[in-house]
Amino acid sequence: MTDTFQDGSTMGWSSGAANPNPPFVAASGGPAGAGDMFLRLTATGNLGAGGKLVAFSGAQWTGDYLASGVTAIAMDLNNMGATDLSLRLWVAAPDVMSQQPVLLKAGSGWTHVLFQLTPDALTGAAALALSNVSQLRLFHGTDALFPGQNIATQLGVDNISAVPEPQTWALLGAGLALIAGLRMRRRWRAPLVLMALLGLGQGAQATTVLPAITTGDIAVRLKTVASGMSAPDYAISAPGDTSRLFVVEQNGLLRVIENGSLLAGPALDIRSRVSPPLNPANANDERGFLGLAFHPGFNTPGSIGFGKLYTYTSEAIPAGTAPTFAAPNGAVQNYKNLITEWRISPGQPGVVDPTSRREIVSFGKNAGNHNGGTITFGADGYLYLGLGDGGNANDVGPSHLEPGGNAQNLSTPLGKMLRIDPVDPALTAASADLLSGNGQYRIPVGNPFQGAGQVREIYALGFRNPYRFAVDRIDLGGSGQIIIGDVGQNMIEEIDRLELGGNFGWGLKEGDFLFNRTGPNAGQIGARSPGNPVGLIDPIKGTLATLEYDHGDGISITGGFVYRGGAIPALFGKYVFGDLALRSGGGQPRADGRLFYADLQTGEIKEFALPQFVDGQLPDGLTVHGFGEDAMGELYALVTNTPANGTGGIVFQITAVPEPATWASLGLGLLLLAAVRRRASSRRAQRQ
Repeated sequence: MTDTFQDGSTMGWSSGAANPNPPFVAASGGPAGAGDMFLRLTATGNLGAGGKLVAFSGAQWTGDYLASGVTAIAMDLNNMGATDLSLRLWVAAPDVMSQQPVLLKAGSGWTHVLFQLTPDALTGAAALALSNVSQLRLFHGTDALFPGQNIATQLGVDNISAVPEPQTWALLGAGLALIAGLRMRRRWRAPLVLMALLGLGQGAQATTVLPAITTGDIAVRLKTVASGMSAPDYAISAPGDTSRLFVVEQNGLLRVIENGSLLAGPALDIRSRVSPPLNPANANDERGFLGLAFHPGFNTPGSIGFGKLYTYTSEAIPAGTAPTFAAPNGAVQNYKNLITEWRISPGQPGVVDPTSRREIVSFGKNAGNHNGGTITFGADGYLYLGLGDGGNANDVGPSHLEPGGNAQNLSTPLGKMLRIDPVDPALTAASADLLSGNGQYRIPVGNPFQGAGQVREIYALGFRNPYRFAVDRIDLGGSGQIIIGDVGQNMIEEIDRLELGGNFGWGLKEGDFLFNRTGPNAGQIGARSPGNPVGLIDPIKGTLATLEYDHGDGISITGGFVYRGGAIPALFGKYVFGDLALRSGGGQPRADGRLFYADLQTGEIKEFALPQFVDGQLPDGLTVHGFGEDAMGELYALVTNTPANGTGGIVFQITAVPEPATWASLGLGLLLLAAVRRRASSRRAQRQ
């Protein structure tokens, strides 16, 4: 059952007979837009009846929530007032309520929220109340006391539903029939009740707590530049080099696309070093050749960085040696991730001298996942590296510190953004920056954590796996800010803007939702809580939305670049990124990679229209592993449908639609785009 208010009634929701402004149903303007009715609540803020924001409902919400498996109440809310709201859910009887409020900013727009109804999320005798619910009340209260505080505001409410809905054999049968008859295709946002009944997902939690990503107004064409590669995962041009794009292949090859063509020989072959050997049967191996960066002075004769480049790889730990930073807790170290310096071969701008290798810094790893992957020089001239939390789930495991996990602990580099000067310190003797413990690099004096026991390389903390991040290029009109795609766990993928000394929340939060690291609901998110706890940095919030999405739209964010090219004017200044795949697990391969763009000002995420492909989606089970940026700011999508040692890798250049072509192809493109829009509109309508 869902209270949609589409019949024009309040569906039993009221606020007491004495309230001079009782709830009423607005005829239009709900989450679905024109014609979508919703419940509107008003509070005057004055003393007496009607001064508090409150609404309650009884009849249709009575029952034994514990026996029915109800773990939360979901609803769409819109703070239409001028004051931020702290919303709680009250359950009777006995009277219990939300311990943590859902914070809804003034002018929030429609936001999908979840009020947890697990005993640990409520005050008082929660189990007793949940076994015999007689009434629900929604109210504003900064303290967990009913009936809350007086406040002048208006609140829109719509689509109130139980999560999961009560389990009945009829519903189970319907769910099984639906799954049996469902054609697996992208954007299938698995209904929570089916997830719960069939035991899919960790803790059977919903995959949809945020609005679905819809197709935007920007259509692009993916032009094949190279194919037959293994698993390309990153691509970048050297500073000032407009003819070459260097492409990282996960298996250990560095390839060169020169003037639009893939060269036969590699620029660097370190396949023998990228180990433990990649599993040819595993398309999801997160180790390998992951990152590449050119020194800002790479093409400047006389610079200490002239001809120097840096790689980030997973490699074996040679006998008798130890990583610069050991895995926490004395855990078994199965391999290391490391930054290495190389030089370009004199007179051969597309070839790396294999004898020039110098190891900079390394990090011991126990688990095979959450390795990060990006290294890049910031606008300040320092090298940035994002490290994952060490692997496993919930920031818990053999190599994870307690209390709080690695990401929140300043004694380990795991789960952090690091900043260093990788140049040989012998060449920077006059620098005020600190010498590293291993003597191979320097640590900026401006790094924020210099206390006893703290890792001085840390620039920011609280990341789960910042696999891909990029600098918004100043030379092409950008801000110089670093934009990060931090990979979520079971629910939320997020986009962050790096801040010095910032704490980005993991594993206290996933996106702007509270996160249960441990306990009976470990691995599940709690209430949406932007701005709280105080001191944590949430995903980028714009004027209309926040840059995050749930697992109804993907499973793992693949960060990209802020577009600063000239070929697609409508895209200028927007953040281009993607998601690895939509489908995963349950015997299904990872497939249906997606390509998105985000407006950093409004906070809106849209999917690119891809009119060249059937239904506007990537063909052939392609997954999105990375992105590339050339010297002119044009972007590339790096995809594959085979493991890291396969041959399914493709480098697509993201180009404008239409490309200069015939009027016939222009007409075909417009027709296909219109068809995609119609399908998207139909899907949105069906989802309401």
